[in-house]
Amino acid sequence: EGVAAEGVAAEGVAAEGAAAEGVAATARDGPGGGDDAASGDGSVGGEASREGSPALRANSLGVRNVSSVSLASDAGSEKSDLAELSTRSILESTGGGLRGAAFVADAEWARQGVTSPEEYSGWRVTTANEAYGLCETYPSSLVVPASIDDTDLAAVAKFRSKGRLPVLTWRHPNGATLCRSAQPLSGLGDRRSANDEALITAIAEVCPTELPLLIADARGKMAATGNMVMGKGTESASAYGATVVFLDIGNIHAVRSSYLKLHALCNEGDASWLSRLDDSHWLRHLSCLLRGAARCAHCLHTQGRGVLVHCSDGWDRTAQICVL
Repeated sequence: EGVAAEGVAAEGVAAEGAAAEGVAATARDGPGGGDDAASGDGSVGGEASREGSPALRANSLGVRNVSSVSLASDAGSEKSDLAELSTRSILESTGGGLRGAAFVADAEWARQGVTSPEEYSGWRVTTANEAYGLCETYPSSLVVPASIDDTDLAAVAKFRSKGRLPVLTWRHPNGATLCRSAQPLSGLGDRRSANDEALITAIAEVCPTELPLLIADARGKMAATGNMVMGKGTESASAYGATVVFLDIGNIHAVRSSYLKLHALCNEGDASWLSRLDDSHWLRHLSCLLRGAARCAHCLHTQGRGVLVHCSDGWDRTAQICVL
């Protein structure tokens, strides 16, 4: 039967054998209800299964077909089942595996003209990270300048924090490219990597302008300098032939503190509300984020200039700037 129509509650899970019937009964009757609900030990129909079943989690995400998902109760099997479900949903995206369109990397790169047979983009797709040997937190396939081979990529990964080397994240229709990475491991001695510098140069050369690449370091200059003590740091403008700017966006700890102040403020309403809002620095965080994103967008859209974004490890702030 598959799964009942979207928007229907968990009781709409179709009964594929007795196990699925137990899940539906538990979802319908709640804890202590239904013939199987009393087990409460992680078996199908028990409380643990009601909360953690791959089938019910899939249903809450809008998955239309969970016939491929085993209703096994042990944690290892559950993780495996969810991973299998995610993979199949992507591979079968044209069949409507997930609500809305699923991301398919090859189709997206073709859409952006990166792999178009009609136009040489200067980029290539590499499977050098297929076994996640270069970087554990990057996808298995990466898009890099065509002039850089996989041996060079391995050397670059060793020179970047967490192995997060510069890779393509989006290509503007005018040919300008947005890349992301983590900070270089330059340290206090200003260590250099010929492979890393060659990769940055190659990124700049495939863009439609002679303007130097913009390296947008999402941190403040003081924070970037502080990382040099730990053997990390930022790029040298002269060594990379690029323009390096600091966006001065607060780190995760500063943003968390600001958010907690904002959250507390939302439950109050005294005469000092506006001044306390200013003291939370929440609007400052938003301003820095939007200004940084606008600067990068201007370089890409108006100047046709390539942009590389990173912070310390290349997530949080880097992802926010890139997506905006």
